[in-house]
Amino acid sequence: MTMRLLAATCLCLLASFAHAQEAAADPDAVVREILELSGARKQIEQLVANSQSEIGDARGQLKPKEQKQFQASMQRVFQTEPLYQALFAHHRGAYDAKKSAAVLEWLRTPLARKAVELEVRALSVKERPALRKYAQQIQSKPPPAARQAILERLQEASRVMEFNRRMVSVMLRSVVSAFNAAAPPEKRLPPGKLDEVITRGQEQIGPTLRQSVRAIVLYTYRDLPDADVRAYTQFLESDLGRWYVQVNMDANVSAIEQASTKLGQELSQIMEQKVTETKAKKKKKR
Repeated sequence: MTMRLLAATCLCLLASFAHAQEAAADPDAVVREILELSGARKQIEQLVANSQSEIGDARGQLKPKEQKQFQASMQRVFQTEPLYQALFAHHRGAYDAKKSAAVLEWLRTPLARKAVELEVRALSVKERPALRKYAQQIQSKPPPAARQAILERLQEASRVMEFNRRMVSVMLRSVVSAFNAAAPPEKRLPPGKLDEVITRGQEQIGPTLRQSVRAIVLYTYRDLPDADVRAYTQFLESDLGRWYVQVNMDANVSAIEQASTKLGQELSQIMEQKVTETKAKKKKKR
């Protein structure tokens, strides 16, 4: 009886091991688990929610009709599933059996799970009031210098500032290009001038972006012990960590670029319609 039970147990273990090996060998399964454990889907959901919240914040700057059109465009373009699929496609294209398996192994660790939980929570819409309050507080009462130093190192290793600059750049380019395309031919900017406008916009946003990123990093990891911050930074600074950061950043930027291009096209159509309506009204008055 004991031998049969032992044999059955061994067979179950072997079957489980074989199944695990088969799953690990499936690139799609590995990528999906990486995206799941890294909080990618939740962060996309928060991006969508935050984009809708940003529209609400801009209500006083837009006319009711423009507000409605812009909101409808944002809802059509920034949807969780298309963004997730774009993210998955890029990760799948960058799949490396050895590196991806190693990243997955790290994401399963308690430290990685803790860091992801903090990152997802900090970016949620409901955390925004607390984040704003914290950003104001650290102006007069910043964390100790030693704490700031290790978090600055983490910020540098995660390349979060570069990531945000790239995100702003692709969104800015899409929107500015759309408005330029909708302008009358005689008022359209040539490519060189258009690039200058986009560059100036990036430069103007730069100081605010740096301040915002710093506050977000300090806020996100405020409850993470120094030892854990250092361990997380060491992973990000490793060859494997640098590879993962690059792939993840490129995937997110690519997904947002696709969505921003669609948004730009919709905004261009809205602007063209507005110009047509304005001309029609002028004709009626004559």
